[in-house]
Amino acid sequence: MFLNLCESIVFEPMWDTPTVMMWAWGVISPQILQHIMFLFIADIACAEQNRLNKKTVRRLAALGTEGRHGNNIHHELLNMMPETKMPKPHSFLTPLRHNVLGFINRGVDMILPHELFAALYHYYPQAWLDRICPSAETCRRFWGAVRGSVQFMTHPVRHRPNFMTRCIPLTLHGDGTPVVGIGKAWGRLMDIWSWTSILATGPTILRAFMVFCLHTAIQCVRAGHNTLDVVFKKMAWSFTAMWVGKWPTHDWNGGPMHYPARGPSGGDDLAGGFFCAIWALIGDLDYWRAYLRLPNSTSNTPCAICPCNVSDCPWYDFRTHAVWLGRIYDTAAWTAAGMGMCVLFTIPGVTNHSLHPDWMHAKHLGTDKVLHNNGHIEYLNR
Repeated sequence: MFLNLCESIVFEPMWDTPTVMMWAWGVISPQILQHIMFLFIADIACAEQNRLNKKTVRRLAALGTEGRHGNNIHHELLNMMPETKMPKPHSFLTPLRHNVLGFINRGVDMILPHELFAALYHYYPQAWLDRICPSAETCRRFWGAVRGSVQFMTHPVRHRPNFMTRCIPLTLHGDGTPVVGIGKAWGRLMDIWSWTSILATGPTILRAFMVFCLHTAIQCVRAGHNTLDVVFKKMAWSFTAMWVGKWPTHDWNGGPMHYPARGPSGGDDLAGGFFCAIWALIGDLDYWRAYLRLPNSTSNTPCAICPCNVSDCPWYDFRTHAVWLGRIYDTAAWTAAGMGMCVLFTIPGVTNHSLHPDWMHAKHLGTDKVLHNNGHIEYLNR
């Protein structure tokens, strides 16, 4: 079949292209063919605007002696890449557990958010506009939109000068994803944390900046040897530096910071006076329970926002005069209830008001069904 298809293509000049022939011979899928052609159109547009560097295209085509030595292509491609100004991953000792070695401490890497934030501002101005702060007006519109909220009225950002145009609101997202044995009973997960500027728009893959990732199988929750206590402590230290807007003068353990001779010093501006506030801690309900140390969503007292339960203050009551509506925690009551024990809640401004559900995960647990059923019952009782 493929031979007949190839012969018909060869005799039709409009189809006689190397990429189509690769599909005809079964080398690539039709989906890959479509995507290559989509990108080809984008390259043509760049060429028409004189934004396509043909010299670079020729160098890429010549990799591995024009493909004849495939094993050399990866090495040559890495050598072609320009020297980056992005910060290097920061390595630190982290408590882990191993099936054979037991409880161990090993170096793991983290991309410190405050270093990445500074690098984007100083070395990648277009990325700064696209992924951090498109304009002062965009920033002003966000803070103007949230000024009347309870979260804003309890957030220290309202006391910072020039916050309307200088404070970048962030989300901090945490979640697990299968990476080994996907779809299998023996599959394994990896936890990933990333931060995003709320001011930026576009595909998530371009807006989200990874902070840290680690296989769940090697994480340890033993007292005195807790993996995430250490990880969150370093993460909170870096995000606090972004809140201050200055290079930190002390490290995450309180010792003095030592910077290279050529570079910033402790107390220097991170990004020309810009600073950040984590506005939303995003995660599914299991993440809230396991990592943020909030109530279990399947328990008798399932909520991190109010003291609802399954008896005298039912969580499934969605009427306008529901009991739990009058008992929503303020920050003081929330802390008094024994919540906020996770280290991430030590970041300035991060409280119960910062909890934003990851609806993609939360909705499938049945919220739509509960809302619909209770709304229908209330309608019938009128």
